[in-house]
Amino acid sequence: MSLLKLWNTITGRSSAKPQVDSPENETSNSTDRSAAAKPQKVSATPIAVAMGPEARPSKSAVQTRDSIAVTSKPREITSSSATQALSTKATKSESKKRKPPTPTIKIAFEAEVAPAVPAKPIRPKVNRRDPLVTALLAIPVLSAAQNNSSNVSMLTVLEIGVGDGTRAIKICDTLREVSETVRYIAVDQFEMGGGKLKLMDFHRLMRTAEVRPQVFPEAVSAGLVRVSHTIGACDLILMDESIDEQQIAGIASQLARIAHESTQVLVCKGGKWNVHKLARTDLRRAA
Repeated sequence: MSLLKLWNTITGRSSAKPQVDSPENETSNSTDRSAAAKPQKVSATPIAVAMGPEARPSKSAVQTRDSIAVTSKPREITSSSATQALSTKATKSESKKRKPPTPTIKIAFEAEVAPAVPAKPIRPKVNRRDPLVTALLAIPVLSAAQNNSSNVSMLTVLEIGVGDGTRAIKICDTLREVSETVRYIAVDQFEMGGGKLKLMDFHRLMRTAEVRPQVFPEAVSAGLVRVSHTIGACDLILMDESIDEQQIAGIASQLARIAHESTQVLVCKGGKWNVHKLARTDLRRAA
């Protein structure tokens, strides 16, 4: 054995010579390499595999596989289904917007009661023995109406100087017995002329007697001028005791302007009421 073989044996090297590829081997190797590089075609033919009961897949696996494999077809939407869907949406939105109804309480009444009408104040009857009432009822027009039991349609009365205001109520109560309507007018300065009765208190007093007076809070002469311009003729004129004869003579022409042929003028002197006749010359001048 040569030394080289021995050394190779000790070191574990092989003494085989490297094989040199022949040209035939090179062609076969190239064909193998090209075949390995090309992708292999897999046949799509299904292979039936016999599986036992243990190897069969579960139902859930089959269902999932079927659900993946089977493609769902699009559902056809008809006009009726579309309208039904829209109507359900609309009803839902309306139900949300609607407010809950307010609770109503119904009360049953047994009978309807008419509103109470305020009772009219009961006024005392006229005292016929009173001097003023006697003088008023002695007037021809009023006495004729009283005897015939027929009322006068309307009477217009003027009081010059109201005193404490109670006389006005007595005058209106007396005239209401023979007249359907009484129109009361007053001329007085009240507190502005140094009187004890205030204008506001007089209106309050007349309101309690259901009388609506027309008041001229001025001097006698100025008040009579306004009466003649706004009202005209009066059926009855009463003058307070504070009006003296001199003042009556000064306003005679003005009294004639508010008087007609049947007008009665009563003047109070010493608690008694006397008839004052106007001169015919004054009536002619007024006419």
